[in-house]
Amino acid sequence: MGIKNENIKELCGKITISFFCLIVISLFFQEWLLNAEKEKRIEMEDELFFQWAFDEELKKDSSINIKKARKKFSPKRTIVIAVIDTSIDYGHNSFKDHIWINKKEIENDNIDNDSNGFIDDKYGWNFVEDNNEIYNTDDMVGASHGTECVGILGSDEKIAGIKGVLQDVDASIICIKALNHDGKGKKEDVTKAIRYAEDNGAQLCCLSLSTKEEDVELYKAIKKSKMLFVVAAGNDGVDIDKKGNHVYPVSYDLDNIVGVANINKDGNLNATSNYGERSVDIAAPGTDILSCSPGNSFQVMSGTSMSACFVAGAIAMKYCHEERGTLIEAKEEVLKCARKMPQLEGKIKTKGTLDIGNTIESESNYEEIIK
Repeated sequence: MGIKNENIKELCGKITISFFCLIVISLFFQEWLLNAEKEKRIEMEDELFFQWAFDEELKKDSSINIKKARKKFSPKRTIVIAVIDTSIDYGHNSFKDHIWINKKEIENDNIDNDSNGFIDDKYGWNFVEDNNEIYNTDDMVGASHGTECVGILGSDEKIAGIKGVLQDVDASIICIKALNHDGKGKKEDVTKAIRYAEDNGAQLCCLSLSTKEEDVELYKAIKKSKMLFVVAAGNDGVDIDKKGNHVYPVSYDLDNIVGVANINKDGNLNATSNYGERSVDIAAPGTDILSCSPGNSFQVMSGTSMSACFVAGAIAMKYCHEERGTLIEAKEEVLKCARKMPQLEGKIKTKGTLDIGNTIESESNYEEIIK
């Protein structure tokens, strides 16, 4: 028995309606998926580009108060900063405009154009392998630490969404490798790196490294240097003022060294951070710090290394904000304006954490004019 025409029409109508409903349901489901994916992406981006050290509204006690600083900041001078560390991806899009370039050197001509004893040191020098290879793509893991440190200093929020302390500062960063891919190095390489940095115009040196072995040559190199050194306190979780706990170079009793400890988001000293009322001058954010990693990517790292970079950036910013005064005086202003924290009393010399906003706002009476 065949199907009547009326039944065929009715069946076709039902199929058409069902197909239409299926399309609508499919489109709705696709839209829902797209919205869900969009929300997930936004959430990931918020997490990626959120940097708690810069958010004074959410982290009033522990942030570095950068918004206030940028409102008041007025550039008057330039500065050259040396970062002596592991490999550094100096071509990272987020901070490449802040990277120092040796203009006297012709790239890859295998000639020491400026006769400084280093062939083709266009972007710095590698004292571990004694060549000009500051970074290669095979050393992404080894370059993570150095790249993170430079990112804290020089990242441009307008380019990559990652904030750096020196975004508005006319600063050049010399990338110098003195530590291998495991973060280990020889004290003589660090000493050579210090001399190289100063010979190439560095005024401020960020040393996010430490050793328990005291070294006379390293001490002499820092003492004789005209640079100011911002140094990580180390990550052993001990009082380095006590005998047997000393860590170098932060434990050297020198005026041109600033020792920095690591605080958490809640303003408390991180359990791994070294401290010392005589040796450690100030604390700064150093826990779960979002910054740059090799290959134009980003990462989160923790340690007093990160804290030292924030303080180095603050001193550089204060120095460039003033027409007069030395880096030592800029350092004193940063320490004077530290935000007092009761939990840091007896552990940190200033009893406080970094506050760039108050530092820039503070009026300075410098006598010495720097030409």
